Amino acid sequence: GADKVLAVVRASQQAEVPVTGVWLQDWMGKRHTALGDRLWWNWILDDHATLGSYAAWNTMREALGPVRLLVYANSFLADPEAAAPPGTETVTAARWRRSLFAEAVAEGYTIAASTASGVTDTAGAALA
Repeated sequence: GADKVLAVVRASQQAEVPVTGVWLQDWMGKRHTALGDRLWWNWILDDHATLGSYAAWNTMREALGPVRLLVYANSFLADPEAAAPPGTETVTAARWRRSLFAEAVAEGYTIAASTASGVTDTAGAALA
C-alpha cells in the first residue's frame, strides 16, 4: 500500500540510492484466496476510502515528487462479486466503482466455451 511505498522510497533516498520510479504491481489491490494472495484483476485503482490499499493515492503521488509511478494491467479479469469459499475473501465488491468482469461479459468480450458464457479459471478466480 501507499505507506509501504513511501517508506521504501524514503529509506532508499536516505541511503543515497537514486530512485526515479516505483513499479506497483498491487495498485488494484490484493485478495486472499484458498490458493494464497492474488491481485484483484479488476484493473481499477484500489483507492476506497476505508478498504483500499491506496486510499491515499494522490497524497502518495504528491509526496513522491519527481519519482514516477509505474503500473501495469493484463487481460485477466476477476469478478469482484463472485462468491469465495468461506474465510478466503478479505475484501468486498463494495470497494469497486465498477466491475470490468461484468462489463466484459455483457459486451461479449470474453472467450466463450460451447457449454458456458465464458471460460473461467477457478484456481485464479479469473476469466481468461
